[in-house]
Amino acid sequence: MLRVGLLSGCTANLCYDRESGNDNIEDHIHQSAIPKGGAHAGKYSQIVKALTVPQCLISCCDEPKCNVMFFHKDKCMLIECNRTQPSACKPEEKHSSSFDNTFMINVRTLGK
Repeated sequence: MLRVGLLSGCTANLCYDRESGNDNIEDHIHQSAIPKGGAHAGKYSQIVKALTVPQCLISCCDEPKCNVMFFHKDKCMLIECNRTQPSACKPEEKHSSSFDNTFMINVRTLGK
């Protein structure tokens, strides 16, 4: 499956909350989705050196404050989610073809 293949190269136990009892990695990957809160979802940091989804995911795994990895138009953004509006980091599906290669991956829950 394409989406699970995106995770190769990043240790899964660093990329999702095992304590939730949810071992289904697919639940954390959202293709064609953006953060519901847009610019208010949290603090965004662009990682210029991450040119692919796996590189972006690894960058998020390496950054303890990264909650969500967002990859859109070949740009990697790490998001430290807004604690006062936690729903702002929830995925919002987009049905336009311009979002076909957009990925949002929930790496860590708030407070973890």
